[in-house]
Amino acid sequence: MKKIIFIDIDGTLCNSKGEITEETIQAIKRTQKLGDIIVLSTGRRLNRVIPFMEKCGIYSYVLALNGAQIYDYVNNTFLLEEDIGFSTSHKIYDLVKKYSLYGNFHTALLRYTTKPTYPEDILLTDDNFSELKSKRISQIVVSGNNLESFFTIKEDLNKMKEIRIVNESRDIFYKNLDYKKDDSFIDISTVFTSKGKSIEYLLAYLHMDAKDAIAIGDGVNDLSMFEVVGTKVAMGNADSFLKEQADCITLSNDENGVAYYLNNLVK
Repeated sequence: MKKIIFIDIDGTLCNSKGEITEETIQAIKRTQKLGDIIVLSTGRRLNRVIPFMEKCGIYSYVLALNGAQIYDYVNNTFLLEEDIGFSTSHKIYDLVKKYSLYGNFHTALLRYTTKPTYPEDILLTDDNFSELKSKRISQIVVSGNNLESFFTIKEDLNKMKEIRIVNESRDIFYKNLDYKKDDSFIDISTVFTSKGKSIEYLLAYLHMDAKDAIAIGDGVNDLSMFEVVGTKVAMGNADSFLKEQADCITLSNDENGVAYYLNNLVK
């Protein structure tokens, strides 16, 4: 029976250097040749996912921004685009300024941000915030380095019933600075958004059964995938709570865990 395999990127598909190894690429290509569908499911925005797809020869679908978007690569169209809305986005923008954090507002293909990082980023200010009125804001990422500010802003965000926190850096999640690597972050989407909900949407669209769906992940935002698929695979480097929910645990991302699982799946 044909399978559909949802694979997270950071900490899963990529090793700790952010690279996809040749062994993993070949395992993905071999799996697809046998008729299975590979779908990348990630917190990244679309234009930061396409290069990984093309490198691996994946020309199917993408669940981007933690499931807020479903993109059909072949037909170059979005099957789903959640929208936080301008009014709610403005409230979050005001909170970001209040707590001296950074805000990243993701639309279909653009990122309006108070801290530009990439060439395609658009600097977001009080003067141009109104440009977002005509756009669908699928996800907002709050980033920064002040952990106490994140604990406070989370209290305010949790009072807003129309949104939910779909992902957060491990230092915030565990309330422990020992987990801190780079900037701390919180990913915010509509209350209807999660990787799991988008998997359900795509399965219905493709007329596929959950029992034929596999999810491979490592972190906080992958738990919702585990709730809706037939087979749950945790990476060797995954959080302990995810491993507890898994049907099997593969090798770590630095040991080509995705390739190891896929190669054993097709035997």
